Amino acid sequence: MRRFFPALFVFALTAFGFLAGCSGSSTEPIAVPLVFEGEVAFQGSEFHNFTVVSTGTVRVELVRLQEKVADGAEPLGLSLSIGLGLGRPAADQCATRYSVQASEGELAVFGLTGAEFCVLLFDAGSLLPGQVVEYTVSVSSG
Repeated sequence: MRRFFPALFVFALTAFGFLAGCSGSSTEPIAVPLVFEGEVAFQGSEFHNFTVVSTGTVRVELVRLQEKVADGAEPLGLSLSIGLGLGRPAADQCATRYSVQASEGELAVFGLTGAEFCVLLFDAGSLLPGQVVEYTVSVSSG
């Protein structure tokens, strides 16, 4: 599988389409880092919502990515990567606006205006049938 990004990247974006009303609060975009954990299976996805209360920089880091294996089984030992997206919640899904293929330790930085957002973790075609990965992602203000 071809790598689309180096092991560590900084991806800066201005979220032009994310202009939503803000209550005029002077609170930081995210007071403390938010940590989300979960699993992504072959052709699967999972997302987590968070709120940005003012304009600022938001850092999304894939802190941990490891293959989930049954007791006594051996991991496949393949290089792991999954899709990491940023978007807006829409009903029971995350309508992504930006996405990258990421490995453990990779970082994306976004400039966002206050609103509700979601981070989406998904199989971007790198997982094998039956393969499941466990992840931890951190979302914090820059």
